[in-house]
Amino acid sequence: MNEFVDLHSHILSGTDDGAQRDEDMFAMLDLAYACGTRHICLTPHFDPYHWPDNHLSADQAFEKLAEYATKYPDLTLYRGNELLFSYDGLEALRDGRCRTLNGTHYVLVEFSPRVSDFEVSSALNRLRSCGYRAIVAHVERYKSLFDRRDCLEELAEKYDARFQVNASTLFGEWGRKAKKFALKALRSSAVVAVVSDAHGTKKRAPDLRKAYAYIAKKRGVREAKRLFYDAPLAILQDKNI
Repeated sequence: MNEFVDLHSHILSGTDDGAQRDEDMFAMLDLAYACGTRHICLTPHFDPYHWPDNHLSADQAFEKLAEYATKYPDLTLYRGNELLFSYDGLEALRDGRCRTLNGTHYVLVEFSPRVSDFEVSSALNRLRSCGYRAIVAHVERYKSLFDRRDCLEELAEKYDARFQVNASTLFGEWGRKAKKFALKALRSSAVVAVVSDAHGTKKRAPDLRKAYAYIAKKRGVREAKRLFYDAPLAILQDKNI
């Protein structure tokens, strides 16, 4: 397989803790393309406490990136946000300041690493009641879920939620326990994507090749294709998964 769909990235310059300059943004895009990614969803953080309304700066950066990306005619860019869940964030989803993934019903949502399982359940229930389908970002960071047997299947069934795992976690970025939970999570069909969560060209780079090879070896090529292409592309097309 030589094409990937990256559902979660921080490539847009000057919007959050990802790319800071246009030169960084362009370099990240070049690297992603060179590594085989052909569909990239740009998901700057939506967190008013740390990055006050970055909607306009994201628009400006996207215009620059879209123009730059014309040199790659087989590359498709999509818009979204990574929402740090809050009730203010729900209002921002309604008025368009916070974007769903490519204008679909799917929302990429994250929580504090210290979030309780009750808070996760409450947030997912609220998103569902508002008509959204949650894709929980880097599920391996939430320690309150580590010891709950079949927790992902339960949350998926109750709240129509799905989950993604960061590629870098498979190689120890968030520690041994996070890696162990990520590998456990990958046995669940509720996990629908492995992503770069790219923030630069070095650490947490937009390169999915190593993670794809790792999962293809452990789980098989068919499952790797589901996680790196089929399911994330279906999300961007607003299809059921």
